[in-house]
Amino acid sequence: MIRRASSGERLTWEAGPAAAALETLEALGGKEVDASLAQKLETADPRLRPVLIELAGRRRIAAARAALRKAADDESESIRVAALRALGMTAET
Repeated sequence: MIRRASSGERLTWEAGPAAAALETLEALGGKEVDASLAQKLETADPRLRPVLIELAGRRRIAAARAALRKAADDESESIRVAALRALGMTAET
């Protein structure tokens, strides 16, 4: 189950199997995983988009920046917040 983030809190899945799945996806290596995730950001079910966006940020997927910028203007607050956080995580230093 997806839990909505409050101000200053990272959007996460509830503890349990979903949290373990998110951590596993974060740890998976490979450019193919990053490319697949970046491609799904714009077309995923709106209920899953905040989690996928967070995952893109946690994985620091540079190829997702265009989709994240677009998501930052989404009508859904949870998607906008997740996108802005993810953009911060993927920023070039």
